[in-house]
Order: sequence, then structure tokens, then C-alpha cells
Amino acid sequence: MELTGPQRRAAPVPSAFAVSEPSRGLPRAGRWAWSALALVLTCLTAYSVWVAFMASGMTNEVQRAQDISTAYQEARQSIVHQEALEREYRLEPSLATRSELAAEVTAFGLALTDILSSDAAADQQLGAKLTGLHADYVSTTTELIAAFDRGDSDAVERIDLQTERALIQMETALTDAAEARVLAVEDDLTALATTVQGAIQITPVIFLGGFLVLLVLRVALRTYDGRIRDGHAREIDQARSNEHRFRSLVQNAADIILILDEAGRVRYQSPSAEGLWGYADADIDGRTLIAIVDPEQGQAAEELLGGARAAPGTDVRSELGILFADGAFRRCETIVRNLLGEPGVDGIVATLRDVTDQRRLEAELTRMAFRDSLTGLANRALFEDRLELALQRAERHERRAGLLFIDLDNFKHINDALGHDEGDRALIAVARRIEGALRGSDSAARLGGDEFTVLVDDVADEADAEAAASRVTKELRLPLLVGERELVLTASVGIALSLPGDTPERFLRRADLAMYRAKKLGKAQAQLFDPSMEAKARQRMRMEGDLRQALELGEFVAHYQPIVRLADASWVGFEALLRWRHPEDGLVLPGQFIPLAEELQLIVPMGQFVLERAIADLTSWHDLAGSTSPLRLSVNLSGRQFEHPGLVDDIERAVLIAGLDPRRLTLEITESTLMDGSEAARGKLQGLAALGIRIAVDDFGTGYSSLSRLRSFPVHALKIDRSFITDLAGDDQAAAIVKNILALGQDLGMQVTAEGVETEAQRAALIDLGCELAQGYLFARPVSAAETRLALRGGAAKELAPSSRRRGGRTVAKGSHPPVRGRRETIAPPHQLSVIPMPTAAEA
Repeated sequence: MELTGPQRRAAPVPSAFAVSEPSRGLPRAGRWAWSALALVLTCLTAYSVWVAFMASGMTNEVQRAQDISTAYQEARQSIVHQEALEREYRLEPSLATRSELAAEVTAFGLALTDILSSDAAADQQLGAKLTGLHADYVSTTTELIAAFDRGDSDAVERIDLQTERALIQMETALTDAAEARVLAVEDDLTALATTVQGAIQITPVIFLGGFLVLLVLRVALRTYDGRIRDGHAREIDQARSNEHRFRSLVQNAADIILILDEAGRVRYQSPSAEGLWGYADADIDGRTLIAIVDPEQGQAAEELLGGARAAPGTDVRSELGILFADGAFRRCETIVRNLLGEPGVDGIVATLRDVTDQRRLEAELTRMAFRDSLTGLANRALFEDRLELALQRAERHERRAGLLFIDLDNFKHINDALGHDEGDRALIAVARRIEGALRGSDSAARLGGDEFTVLVDDVADEADAEAAASRVTKELRLPLLVGERELVLTASVGIALSLPGDTPERFLRRADLAMYRAKKLGKAQAQLFDPSMEAKARQRMRMEGDLRQALELGEFVAHYQPIVRLADASWVGFEALLRWRHPEDGLVLPGQFIPLAEELQLIVPMGQFVLERAIADLTSWHDLAGSTSPLRLSVNLSGRQFEHPGLVDDIERAVLIAGLDPRRLTLEITESTLMDGSEAARGKLQGLAALGIRIAVDDFGTGYSSLSRLRSFPVHALKIDRSFITDLAGDDQAAAIVKNILALGQDLGMQVTAEGVETEAQRAALIDLGCELAQGYLFARPVSAAETRLALRGGAAKELAPSSRRRGGRTVAKGSHPPVRGRRETIAPPHQLSVIPMPTAAEA
């Protein structure tokens, strides 16, 4: 039946819920039955007995029919109540609602038991059918509640359609069975009435008993007739209520519901559809589904309808682009079901749900999960996935993959100077530069901060990977326009090639180590991974852990080297050198752990330890020196220690605790610290000088000191760097530099000490130039505090003087390692300590 005009709105739902009117005028006994009394008494008696027997059997049948009708009613009410409880739970989840739902499931099972107890084949078939349908309904309802509890809205909507279909099928089966049951009871009552009528015609005239029997039968017939009519009326009311409820569901559905004819033309849309996609009934009526589908998905739409036609009663799904009335294509989840054979529907039901915003959100979430939000490059998660795939391809094809680990040099300065907004724009520009240097098969990622990676897929050898790195660094060296500023950036690049059985983590680790090697070698370059880098990294990690515990475990010790007067080699003080007595590696020299200590921010507590230890030792040696001049202690401060806010207070406290005269302490600073020139640096130096502590410039001549700062800052002494002393005897330029430093010190009233004197020739040259103080292996080797105490107690410098022999004019101490040229044997700042004689009153 094709719906047109007003009829289209009148048929929104399948007719399984339509209600038929009850039959009119059930059979009744006629008044003429009294003529039956004319029969012979004996025949009447026998006939009456037979009639009573037949009436009793039919009465029982009617009673059983009534019981089954009651079971039908209870089953229908249980289904309706189950659905109501399911909706109530979705609106307001509670344990009580779930308990009621379980009770209703039990009630429905009892009703099914009553139906199955009937001997009628139709009741047995109905009971079996309802048992299966209800099991499906209970299963899908359980899934629906579970999906609702875990917040899976997509599953809830999908399963809700299944539960609704199961509900419709059960109600349809019960309604059809009820109508059939009414007809069957009507036939039974007709037969009973016929029997009673015959008895009435025979017996009323002769035998009062026959009259009473007929009367009883007539009353019973009236009673059962009323019950059946009342039950049938209730069934009709319930069915009409259900039809109204399902009609409302369709009319207010949040999905677009269409009914198509066999050719796929629209002949009905749900009342709420116009508000969802903008088409009025007249606009959409007669149009095919294919006509409103994205042309690129026309074939998919044809297959969807074809699948529905081939499988009646089965849901066929697809996701299609549907043309809405505003001209925009929207992604719609489309479900079609072939109900061409269903009376009252006679069409293909299509349900369209707009999922455009949902898909857009899913795409955005996917992008956020796998893309760097600033540059749009792959993030670490996506890049590691690509690495995994690249490693698998490389191993499968016996090729190799290359990996570049890129770190921008000094990028922190850009953020500090220009701000993070400009820094972000620079990172975006860098990302575009890196992408521009790649081949089509390569991919880039930003791991975070100013770190980038590049996967160079399918490289033949190291040269291919190095060529890719060269392209990237070349692009990055070009001037970069950020806003109105032109920036020039450089990058340190680590290069690694894949190995058999590699993992993304190990692959990245090797490239990272190579990048740090490039940083260490001066930045702005690329370095290829070398296996020795991993060994060094493991050694560094082990040393980090040991170094963090060394201070607490008391593994640091101070060794002392004397400072002498050049004229007679007599002692005038000491320089203390920090050593680390490692429990496994033995004595570790400063050059191996001081740089690491600075990186780990351990240099300040280590410097404080050296200061306190040396002051304590100096105080304990005072009475052993055998000199009329008190010993002076010089402590070298690193830049990090000098920046420590509590420096002046810490030093003052150490001096007071030890009871040391502050004038006996000299603090050495580097030339770079002197060049800082900030008010904070000036304030600290003036604060130290106010305590009576002297200030010296260490390694003088190797930096870029300003002579004006030597005059304006409270500087009292200079120490000539050992690099000038090493070549002093044979290098006129070195001799000229030393001579000028000595003259500068004399003119400014500063004491000058030469470091690293190792030969008699160097000593003689220094004496000729007018230098008074020096230290080095020529005079004594560094020893422990205990050995220094013994030497002082003996009162002779020879206690620490090394046994020596001449070799090419150079004196080498036996039993010790002479320092390598250009490298100080003494500890780097801030742990260098010197002892210098206390100045006279005139000098102070």
C-alpha cells in the first residue's frame, strides 16, 4: 500500500501494533430451548447426562482459555514494565531499579510457564517463540545497561535499536496470539451454546431437572461470556496504548527515519526529520536515497540497499555522506532494514544519524594524540610507531634506516631574550625548514622543547644518513625571519643507523648520544654514533650515582702542595688539591669529576666542604710551621659557587667556627667572574673584603680581564697561569707576558705567584724576571694532610721534596705523575687552595 497525502503522516510505525476490534454478539442460548422437555423422560435423562458431561468438559476448556488469556496479559504487562524500568535506569541508575528489572524478568518467565502448560499446539509454539525472543531481549538489555554504566554512548544507541526490535516482536506475537485465542474461545462457546440449546429443547417440558441444568448452563455461559469480553477489551486498550507509545517514539526520534519503497524512493519521513535535516515532506517525497548521497559514495549506497533487499529483516549498516537541505554533505550513520513483507509497513526502513561532529571530534582527538600541537609534526608516540615500522621494513628487506636527532644550539637564549611567543614562532619556522630538507619517504617529529628527530628511511650506508644531516643543517643555517627579526640558528645533530633486532628506544638512544657528542665538540655540527659513546654514557651514569653519595660517605679528601719562595726554596704556604677516594676505582683526579659535579649542582656543597676542611687544617698547623709569619690560605671559587646567594655568610661562618683570622684567607676568582661587573658581584667582593679576606685573580692572562676592574674591584693578588710558565725558558713571548704581569702586579701593589714550576730552568727564569713566589712539582708533590703535618712538625721542606733526576733540563718527581702540558694537576676552581705568608703591616 503506497502512502500519499495525509495518509503518509498516519502510518509512522509498522502495523504490528495496530488493534483489531473485538467480534460482536458472541452466541447465546435461545428461549425456544424449553421445548426440549417434550422428550421421553428416559431419553431426556440419558441425554441430560451426556449434555452435562459435554458442558463440563467445555467449561473446563473455557477456564483453561481464561487462564491462558491471563498469562498473555501478564506477559504483555511484564514486557512493558521491563522496558519502562530499562528507560528509568538510563535516566537515574540505581540498584533498586535493576532489582525490579530482574523481578520482572522472573515474572515473565512464570507467565511463559503458564502459556507452555497449555495443551494447545499454538500455545506451545507461542511459548517457545517468546522464550527465545525474551532471552535475546534480556541479553541485549544487559549489554545496554553495561554500555550505559561505562559511558559508551555509541554502544547504547546501537543496542537500544536491538532491544526495541525484540520488544516489538514479542508484543506483536502476543497481540496476534491474543486475537487468535479470542476466536478459539468464541468457537468453543458456540459449540457449548449449541449443546445447551439442544438440551433445552428436549427437557424443559417434562423434567424439572432438565430445566435446572439448562438454567445453570445458561448462567455459566453468561458469566464466561462477560469475562472473555472484559479481558478482550483490556487487551485492546493495552495494545492501543502501546501503539500510541511507539508512535510517539517515532515522531520524536532524534534520528531521521525514512520508509523507502522497493526502488529506494522516499515515501515517508518521521515528523522530527524536517527539523534535523531541513527537508519538508514535499521536498523529499519521491526522491531516491541515491540522489541525496555524496556522488563519490553512490556505489556504497547501492550496495547498502542491495544488501537490505537480499536479507529481509536484517540490519545493514554503512556510513554515508548525506546531502542536507542547506546544501552541505553531513556524515550519517545509515541503517536500513527490509520490511517489505511486513503488513502496514511494506517498505525499507532507513535510519540516518548525523555523526559529522562526532567524527570531527574523533579526528581532532587523534591529531592531538599523535601530533605536536605547536608545529604539527609527529609527536614522540607517532614517531616511535614509525620507527618500529621502519625497523621492521629494514630488517625484512636487509636494508638500514637512518635517524637524526636534532637539538637547536643556545635556543634558550632566544626564549630569554625575545620571549616564549617569539620562541614558539621560531620553532614553527624550524619545523618547516626541516620538512623542506626531507625526501618524500622521510618523516620528522618534535619530541619536545627544541629537540627534533628525522627518520631517514632506507639508507644504503652512513654516507646517506650524513647527507640527510647535511641537508638539514644547511637549511637551518640560513637566516630565519621571525616576526620582524632575522635569526641565525645552528643545530647539533646526532646520526645513528639501525641494527638487526633494534628497538625504537635503543635507536633513539644512540642518536641522542651522538647529538650530545656533537654538543661537546663545539655544537653546530653532526656526529655519527660510535659504540664507545654507549660505554662512556654508562660510565657517566655510574659516576653520577657514586658522586652524589661521595660527599655523604666522606670519600673526598684534601691533598696539599707547598708554595715556596724562589730565592731559597723555603716554604711559605700550601695549595690544597681535592681528591676523591673511590671505593672501587681508587684515587680519582679532579679533572674526571669536577665538570660532572658542576652539571649536577654539587659544586657548592663540595666547595663549602673544601673551605671548611682547609681552614680547619690550617688552624691546626699554625703552631707547627716554624715560621714567624702566619700561614695564609687561598680558596678558589668557581662561577657557580660565586653566584650562590649565601656565599659571604657561609665563608664568614666557617672562619668564625674555626677561629681563623679572616686576613689569613684569600679567595681566588676567575677572570670571567671579574668581567661580570654586575652590582651583585661587586657587592659580594666588597662584603668579603670588608671581613678582611683578600681577593686574588686565578689563571691570570688566559681570559679577558679589564684593567679598570682590577683597579675598581678589591683585588689583592694575581696568579700566573701555568701555560705561560711551561714554555718560559725557551719562548721569548711567554717570558715577555710573564714579565708584564709581574710589572702590572708591582705597579698595582698586588702580590704575584707563578703556578706549575717543574724545572730548574723555569725557576731561574722567574728569579731573573723578579718573581718571588711559585709552586710546582719542582719543589714538592701534593700529599695528604697527615703527611703535611709530619713535614711541618719536622720543620724541613725536604720532607716533601720529591726525589728527582735531571732529564733534558726537566725535573721529574719520582713516584708521582708529572702534569700533562696545558693541564693543571691542581684542582679546578673552586677547590684550589694556596698558603701565602701573612703580609706585613705596611703591605696590608
